[in-house]
Amino acid sequence: NWEEIQPLTLNEANNLGWEKYDKCIPNVGYYSLRAAANELTEPYSLIFDNQDLVIGIYLFSEIEQQSPWEQMQATGPFPYPHWGLHIFFRDSSTLCQ
Repeated sequence: NWEEIQPLTLNEANNLGWEKYDKCIPNVGYYSLRAAANELTEPYSLIFDNQDLVIGIYLFSEIEQQSPWEQMQATGPFPYPHWGLHIFFRDSSTLCQ
């Protein structure tokens, strides 16, 4: 079993090494990235709203995944095609307006 307590605010996230992407992605929010202990990027991203609160998690993989994962083109801080799954805790549809 793997369990890791996640931060709920950008301030908490910054203290744990997360960096918020500077551009808001419509209907998503602000992605973030953190280097793992082995210097690779974590296989997920915290998603922030415009008040710097965590509103979701984005799981991503370079390996094909089954539904409900979707094949994604380059987006946000992910400059390559990949498989992604957005999990939202709050509505993200109006964040970039």
